[in-house]
Amino acid sequence: MYVGYLDEHFEKIQPALPRHGRIALVCSVGHRAGLATSILRRRGFTDVASVLGGMTAWEKLGLPKKQGPERTVTTLDIEGARR
Repeated sequence: MYVGYLDEHFEKIQPALPRHGRIALVCSVGHRAGLATSILRRRGFTDVASVLGGMTAWEKLGLPKKQGPERTVTTLDIEGARR
């Protein structure tokens, strides 16, 4: 999801986020995830972290990747289908 939507459309996004659970945010290099982390902390989420260096650093370090269950909110969820 585009990080610019996080604050602007928070009411639509918030139900998909665990208020009292751990949230790890990741993007390509860490910049957008860092912005999103700040937004969520301002909104009262306390156990939020950004993966430093993003997936680029993760892959460079040769760390394992395993996709598991995830909760996502997409631009489509916010904007609806484009005409």
